Amino acid sequence: MVLRFKPLLAVLLSIMFVAPGCLGDDNVGIPLDDFSYTADDGNEYSRDEMKGSDYLIHFSASWCSRCYKSMHNISDAIGDTDYLIMSVEEEGLSGLSTWHDTVDESNSTQDIIAPFMDGSELSEVLGVSAMPTIYLIDENGNIINIHEGDLTDHDEILKFLNQA
Repeated sequence: MVLRFKPLLAVLLSIMFVAPGCLGDDNVGIPLDDFSYTADDGNEYSRDEMKGSDYLIHFSASWCSRCYKSMHNISDAIGDTDYLIMSVEEEGLSGLSTWHDTVDESNSTQDIIAPFMDGSELSEVLGVSAMPTIYLIDENGNIINIHEGDLTDHDEILKFLNQA
């Protein structure tokens, strides 16, 4: 009896790992909850301040070293699109600065030009559970798309961005 379910389990697991960002989310199409955070650059970022242009919110954590490659590749691909990196854990400004420095040091040719901030409250409200999780937000503050898992391929990043 156990052998009968192994092929089905293998197929389901394959789908989860091959297309983690394609499984959909209940938050797509709704307005992003209000947020206002001070980032490691000392500036305040809020939903209302970000209105008027499309932007990305990248939820991650300082312990997710495999997420650094996604940050670098997204930063390289997005051009003028605003990019906010939010921790799913409570971080003080010094912890955010240390995390930002660590991410920068993980790639000898590129620094991340994006603010790092404590987004633990927002990530909890949105139910973020995968590292990383990237939200694409439109100029009106609505969630356009969500990608769970690594996003490192340049063409996939552009495809994700072009949904705006």
